[in-house]
Amino acid sequence: MDFLHNSLQMIEQYMLAYGYWAVFFGVMLENAGLPVPGETILLIAGYFASTGHFHLALVMLIAATGAVVVAARRSLLFSDAQAP
Repeated sequence: MDFLHNSLQMIEQYMLAYGYWAVFFGVMLENAGLPVPGETILLIAGYFASTGHFHLALVMLIAATGAVVVAARRSLLFSDAQAP
């Protein structure tokens, strides 16, 4: 349980230090397949939006952009491999 508490504190510190960039790269790296806690980052970003540190609409836009960047890159990389 101590590991979980320390992990949440570490993510919280990154969120306060890097702001929206932590949301973008957290979601992007998770969607790329790296073991990054993207959902936890989004939960903490939602908490910060409820307390006024972040804007909820901007968090949603940045998280979606991070996910789309990875999806678009995958689509471009693998589209040539599937062509006859």
